[in-house]
Order: sequence, then C-alpha cells, then structure tokens
Amino acid sequence: MSEQKQLTQEELDFITKTKNESSNLVMELGQIKIERLTIAQRVNELDAQEKNLETQFASIIAREKDFTKKLFEKYGDAIVDIENGTIKPNN
Repeated sequence: MSEQKQLTQEELDFITKTKNESSNLVMELGQIKIERLTIAQRVNELDAQEKNLETQFASIIAREKDFTKKLFEKYGDAIVDIENGTIKPNN
C-alpha cells in the first residue's frame, strides 16, 4: 500500500484562495449579466415608449396640417393671432 501524502498548508491556502477568487469572479460576472439584462429590458421599454410618442407626435402634426388647410380654405391667406383669435389678411 502506498503511503498517504499531505498537502502543505501553503498549497491548501493557494487552492482555497484560488477557488474563492474564482467563485467571486463568477458571481461578479453573473451580476454584470443581470445588470445588462435589466438595462436591455429598460432600453426596450424606452424604445416602445419613444415609438408611441413619435406616433402621437405624427398624429398631432397631421391634425395641425388638416386644421391649417381648413383655416386657409375658410379665411384664405391670413395671419392668425392665437393670443386673441384675430385674423388679418396676409398682404
């Protein structure tokens, strides 16, 4: 039978330290991945919100153009003072 050998304390310390360092790095990498996923999800939410606001803005512009056209048809080429509602012909 072969004689059982024992690691030195220095060798055991090295193995333990290396294992702990490796575990800590794996945990930190996992935290980074979770943060990236959270950020990506937030970016997707912001993208959806931005698209919705762009759609609303385009709708407002379209309504404004339609209204301006109706005003032009009704009053001709004129200047409208939106503070008091007066209309003056544009000379």
